[in-house]
Amino acid sequence: MGSLIPLLIAVADSSARTAGYYFKLGIFPIGSIIGIFFCAGSMRRQTTSAVCVRALTIFLIGLLVMSIAVDGEVALHWPSAVVGIFGVLFLSCVAVSLVLGIIGLATFDRQRHSRGRAHAIWALSLCSVFVLSWIIGPASNVDKRTTPLNVTPARVESPALIAR
Repeated sequence: MGSLIPLLIAVADSSARTAGYYFKLGIFPIGSIIGIFFCAGSMRRQTTSAVCVRALTIFLIGLLVMSIAVDGEVALHWPSAVVGIFGVLFLSCVAVSLVLGIIGLATFDRQRHSRGRAHAIWALSLCSVFVLSWIIGPASNVDKRTTPLNVTPARVESPALIAR
């Protein structure tokens, strides 16, 4: 009985890692699908601004597309070109969501609509997080001590020193 304990621990450890791995792969697609269904249900109400809710719905569709691409790359070893196509679709969804969120907030009428404003605010907030991460991410990798293409700067002397 004592010799089975290390084997049971090893099996439990590998299955826990596998379960965590599959949980990580599934959380974004499942969360996106649930959010899309909630948005679709919210759009059916007469008092909801459909443009505002569409902004969040399109962002969630883009998030679903990108999470499927990442899962396909990791689990199914998809080629980079396929993942790149999904990335372009995600960028398109983010851009459309930004535009719809701005239009939805600009045209939101409190007399006609009692719902949907928060959806547009959430869509704009989430899109802003992604856009800022795309701007700040590459900018944070720039090393100020090196120049582009690893070219050493030429030595510049002042004209007063050259004239001597």
